[in-house]
Amino acid sequence: MISQSSGLSIQNTSLFDNICDTIVTASKAVTSIKLEDLPKLWESILNGLKELGKTLIQQVKDFFFKDFPGLIIDVGMIVVSLVNRDMEKVSQKAKSALNHLMKVLEILSLIPLFALVCSILLAAIYLCQQDWLNAVCALI
Repeated sequence: MISQSSGLSIQNTSLFDNICDTIVTASKAVTSIKLEDLPKLWESILNGLKELGKTLIQQVKDFFFKDFPGLIIDVGMIVVSLVNRDMEKVSQKAKSALNHLMKVLEILSLIPLFALVCSILLAAIYLCQQDWLNAVCALI
């Protein structure tokens, strides 16, 4: 056992098992937040936004002008493909839309509280795609 509280174990032989265990362990921090923690968390979020100001604004601008138009096009193509019952095209465009949305998660990951949530979401997405390297990187 690596950690009594995490459930991580050296007996887990697959990378998939280790990543799943890490996601579950990280999620415990999010689910343990209580109402009385919210004012401190809010202050932490505000401080994080202040520190990231210029970089965050530039990344949001880049998303808006580079990824947002593609996201809108992907959503439109998903609807057209659904009407035409072309499920392969729906899947392709949904993956493309997800790639655009991952940019939003990357931006949100710069804010301390959202960093953990985004790490979990990105790790889960990469895990489902069997992209082991990015799954592990998302958790770091």
